[in-house]
Amino acid sequence: MHAFITGATGLLGSNLVQALLDQGHQVRGLVRSKEKALRVFPDEKIDFVTGDMSDVSSFASSLAGCDVLFHTAAYFREYYQPGDHKGMLEKINVQGTVDLLIAAEKQGVKSGSRTAARAMRIHRPTIMRRPTYTSPARWIRNWPSSAS
Repeated sequence: MHAFITGATGLLGSNLVQALLDQGHQVRGLVRSKEKALRVFPDEKIDFVTGDMSDVSSFASSLAGCDVLFHTAAYFREYYQPGDHKGMLEKINVQGTVDLLIAAEKQGVKSGSRTAARAMRIHRPTIMRRPTYTSPARWIRNWPSSAS
Protein backbone atom coordinates (compact mmCIF):
# COMPACT_ATOMS: atom_id res chain seq x y z
CA MET A 1 0.00 0.00 0.00
CA HIS A 2 1.15 3.53 -0.76
CA ALA A 3 -0.15 5.97 1.87
CA PHE A 4 -0.27 9.76 1.87
CA ILE A 5 -0.28 11.25 5.38
CA THR A 6 -0.93 14.89 6.17
CA GLY A 7 0.58 16.15 9.41
CA ALA A 8 3.32 13.53 9.12
CA THR A 9 5.52 15.14 11.79
CA GLY A 10 2.71 15.70 14.31
CA LEU A 11 2.03 13.47 17.28
CA LEU A 12 -0.57 11.29 15.60
CA GLY A 13 0.88 11.52 12.11
CA SER A 14 4.42 10.58 13.09
CA ASN A 15 3.22 7.50 14.98
CA LEU A 16 1.06 6.50 12.02
CA VAL A 17 4.00 6.96 9.64
CA GLN A 18 6.17 4.74 11.81
CA ALA A 19 3.49 2.05 12.12
CA LEU A 20 2.96 1.96 8.36
CA LEU A 21 6.69 1.82 7.67
CA ASP A 22 7.08 -0.99 10.22
CA GLN A 23 4.43 -2.94 8.30
CA GLY A 24 6.30 -2.46 5.02
CA HIS A 25 4.08 0.16 3.41
CA GLN A 26 5.30 3.07 1.30
CA VAL A 27 4.68 6.48 2.86
CA ARG A 28 4.45 9.95 1.38
CA GLY A 29 4.16 12.54 4.14
CA LEU A 30 2.99 16.12 3.96
CA VAL A 31 5.24 18.31 6.11
CA ARG A 32 5.57 22.06 6.52
CA SER A 33 9.29 21.76 7.25
CA LYS A 34 11.56 19.20 5.60
CA GLU A 35 14.23 20.00 8.20
CA LYS A 36 11.88 19.01 11.02
CA ALA A 37 10.81 15.91 9.10
CA LEU A 38 14.43 14.80 8.77
CA ARG A 39 14.87 15.24 12.53
CA VAL A 40 11.74 13.22 13.30
CA PHE A 41 12.57 10.50 10.74
CA PRO A 42 16.36 10.61 10.26
CA ASP A 43 16.76 7.05 8.98
CA GLU A 44 13.41 6.26 7.40
CA LYS A 45 12.57 6.03 3.73
CA ILE A 46 9.74 8.50 3.39
CA ASP A 47 8.80 10.63 0.42
CA PHE A 48 8.42 14.07 2.05
CA VAL A 49 6.14 16.60 0.40
CA THR A 50 6.59 20.15 1.64
CA GLY A 51 3.30 22.01 1.81
CA ASP A 52 0.57 23.43 3.97
CA MET A 53 -3.14 22.69 4.37
CA SER A 54 -3.91 26.34 3.70
CA ASP A 55 -2.86 25.77 0.05
CA VAL A 56 -3.82 22.23 -0.99
CA SER A 57 -3.39 23.02 -4.69
CA SER A 58 0.36 23.47 -4.12
CA PHE A 59 0.79 19.77 -3.29
CA ALA A 60 -2.35 18.15 -4.77
CA SER A 61 -0.42 16.44 -7.57
CA SER A 62 1.62 14.59 -4.93
CA LEU A 63 -1.49 12.58 -4.06
CA ALA A 64 -1.22 10.78 -7.41
CA GLY A 65 -0.17 7.17 -7.07
CA CYS A 66 -1.32 6.85 -3.46
CA ASP A 67 -3.85 4.19 -2.50
CA VAL A 68 -4.98 5.73 0.77
CA LEU A 69 -5.05 9.15 2.44
CA PHE A 70 -4.66 9.61 6.19
CA HIS A 71 -5.51 13.20 7.06
CA THR A 72 -4.03 13.95 10.50
CA ALA A 73 -3.07 17.61 10.01
CA ALA A 74 -5.02 20.25 11.90
CA TYR A 75 -4.69 23.82 13.08
CA PHE A 76 -4.92 23.98 16.87
CA ARG A 77 -2.91 27.05 17.82
CA GLU A 78 -5.90 28.57 19.60
CA TYR A 79 -4.96 26.44 22.61
CA TYR A 80 -1.57 28.16 22.89
CA GLN A 81 -2.07 31.74 21.77
CA PRO A 82 -4.60 34.40 22.75
CA GLY A 83 -6.96 35.90 20.22
CA ASP A 84 -9.58 34.79 17.76
CA HIS A 85 -8.43 31.97 15.49
CA LYS A 86 -11.79 31.16 13.93
CA GLY A 87 -10.74 32.26 10.45
CA MET A 88 -7.62 30.11 10.45
CA LEU A 89 -9.49 27.16 11.95
CA GLU A 90 -12.06 27.40 9.17
CA LYS A 91 -9.46 27.84 6.42
CA ILE A 92 -7.28 24.90 7.41
CA ASN A 93 -9.46 22.47 9.33
CA VAL A 94 -12.64 22.80 7.30
CA GLN A 95 -11.93 24.25 3.85
CA GLY A 96 -8.49 22.63 3.70
CA THR A 97 -10.07 19.26 4.42
CA VAL A 98 -12.71 19.77 1.73
CA ASP A 99 -10.03 20.84 -0.78
CA LEU A 100 -7.89 17.84 0.19
CA LEU A 101 -10.71 15.36 -0.33
CA ILE A 102 -11.57 16.84 -3.71
CA ALA A 103 -7.90 16.71 -4.74
CA ALA A 104 -7.60 13.13 -3.51
CA GLU A 105 -10.56 12.06 -5.60
CA LYS A 106 -9.18 13.83 -8.68
CA GLN A 107 -5.80 12.12 -8.19
CA GLY A 108 -7.38 8.67 -7.89
CA VAL A 109 -6.91 8.02 -4.18
CA LYS A 110 -9.24 5.13 -3.39
CA SER A 111 -9.87 5.54 0.35
CA GLY A 112 -8.98 7.63 3.34
CA SER A 113 -9.46 8.58 6.93
CA ARG A 114 -9.80 11.91 8.73
CA THR A 115 -8.75 12.29 12.34
CA ALA A 116 -8.34 15.12 14.86
CA ALA A 117 -12.06 15.92 14.67
CA ARG A 118 -11.85 17.91 17.90
CA ALA A 119 -9.80 20.57 16.16
CA MET A 120 -12.42 20.83 13.41
CA ARG A 121 -15.24 21.83 15.78
CA ILE A 122 -17.84 19.87 13.89
CA HIS A 123 -21.44 20.63 14.86
CA ARG A 124 -22.75 17.20 13.87
CA PRO A 125 -20.16 14.64 15.00
CA THR A 126 -22.26 11.76 13.63
CA ILE A 127 -20.67 12.46 10.25
CA MET A 128 -17.31 11.40 11.70
CA ARG A 129 -18.62 7.98 12.72
CA ARG A 130 -17.63 6.82 9.25
CA PRO A 131 -13.82 6.79 9.52
CA THR A 132 -13.31 5.88 5.86
CA TYR A 133 -14.91 7.06 2.67
CA THR A 134 -15.12 5.73 -0.83
CA SER A 135 -16.11 8.93 -2.61
CA PRO A 136 -14.74 12.21 -1.27
CA ALA A 137 -17.21 14.26 -3.29
CA ARG A 138 -20.16 12.35 -1.80
CA TRP A 139 -18.68 12.67 1.67
CA ILE A 140 -18.22 16.42 1.23
CA ARG A 141 -21.84 16.85 0.10
CA ASN A 142 -22.89 15.41 3.47
CA TRP A 143 -20.54 17.73 5.38
CA PRO A 144 -22.33 19.87 7.99
CA SER A 145 -22.43 23.53 7.09
CA SER A 146 -21.50 26.18 9.63
CA ALA A 147 -24.97 27.67 9.16
CA SER A 148 -26.73 24.59 10.54
